[in-house]
Amino acid sequence: MLPSLNFRYAYSNLYSSDVFAIPTPLGVAYELDAQDSAEKANKAQFADSLKEANRQIGNMQQVLKNPNDPRIKTAFGPNANVAEISKVVDKLANQKLRVQSVDPNLADGQAGRPVNGFVPMENGVPKSARFGSTFFGEQKACRIFSGIWTRSHLPAGSNTQQQAGTIIHEATHQLALTGDHLDPTNNRIVPANEPNPANVVPNGGCKWTVPHT
Repeated sequence: MLPSLNFRYAYSNLYSSDVFAIPTPLGVAYELDAQDSAEKANKAQFADSLKEANRQIGNMQQVLKNPNDPRIKTAFGPNANVAEISKVVDKLANQKLRVQSVDPNLADGQAGRPVNGFVPMENGVPKSARFGSTFFGEQKACRIFSGIWTRSHLPAGSNTQQQAGTIIHEATHQLALTGDHLDPTNNRIVPANEPNPANVVPNGGCKWTVPHT
């Protein structure tokens, strides 16, 4: 686990308008393949969002080459550990994200409510990512425990761009063992560029067995 990184949706501030190719892009491996027409449509939608995710990863790699780029401070605050952030981004560029299914009912059922995405942990080991009805629908809000993460906390842009941001976020949990810092007073995940409250739980999102995004 990376307690100092607190890698959340902050990477949305690292976007650039250019396109940089990734030699080995982030891939996906499904545990359960699409069964019906609805799931096949979700799989195609996920593939489009994964392409966008790889575009964003390539852009992030370019931004992070300049430690003085102001977007890094905007995304991660004034004390950003650029070396650690770069390691995480680079891990996304040559691995496969394990995904349980493109059936949102499975993820929602496991969470007991509509969800965006989450990576369960079992004995400290990340399992396959799960994506629910919030992910495959219009991403107007992401429910986090008892709180609401509004559209303004998601990557700006189209639904595909927002889904790409979610894919990257969950990939950092599974492939780089990043964690969400949790404010236990309101069950809110603290954005990376905000100061942590005194009682923050480092990696609290990953330690919990319930979905954190």
